[in-house]
Amino acid sequence: DDPGLIKILKEHYDDMAEFKIRPAHPEQIPHALGVNHIRNILENSSKIKIVKWWSEECLRSLPLEDWDGIRSRSKIPDSIFWQEKRDGTLRKFFLEYERSLKSNERYEEIFKFYEGRQDIKEKSVLYVCENEFIKKRLIGLEEILAKKGRLKTKGEYFQFVTLEEFNQSFSSITQKEAGDEQ
Repeated sequence: DDPGLIKILKEHYDDMAEFKIRPAHPEQIPHALGVNHIRNILENSSKIKIVKWWSEECLRSLPLEDWDGIRSRSKIPDSIFWQEKRDGTLRKFFLEYERSLKSNERYEEIFKFYEGRQDIKEKSVLYVCENEFIKKRLIGLEEILAKKGRLKTKGEYFQFVTLEEFNQSFSSITQKEAGDEQ
C-alpha cells in the first residue's frame, strides 16, 4: 500500500498489474490458502510445466479492455494458468477450488459461463474439490444439466478431482519420500 514502492516497481515492470487493496475476510483465508497450495504443487511438480499463473486478484486488476471475457460481473476464475507442453505449445487451464458447495443455480450459471467461452477446450476447467462428496455432487449436477438440455454436453469441458487425488497426481514428493524426510 506504499505508492512510492509501487512507483519503483512500475519503473522495472511496466506491464505489472495495478492491484487494489481489498479488505481480507477471515472466511476467505482458507480458500486463498487452498488455491496457493494448488499453485505450489503445480509449479513444483515434475509432471507439468506451468509458465504463467494469473490469480483471481491479478484477473480483478486487469483493465476493462484486457478482460477478453476472462471475467464477467458474476464470475472470476480462482486462477488461470498456462501449461507448456512437450512440443512447446501452451495450453490454458481455468482453476476452480471448491471448499464448500454453492447452490445448484449458481453452478449452472458458472458451468454455462465456461461452456460459452471460445478458449475452453477438452477438460480445460479444473475443479479441485475439497472432498469426494463435493466432487460427486458437481459431476452429478453436470450430468443432470446436460440431460435437461441446459448444458450442451457433459464430460467435455470440466475435470473434477478431489484435493487428495490432485495431490497424489501432481506432487513431486511421494509418500515414501515424505516419510523419509521426517
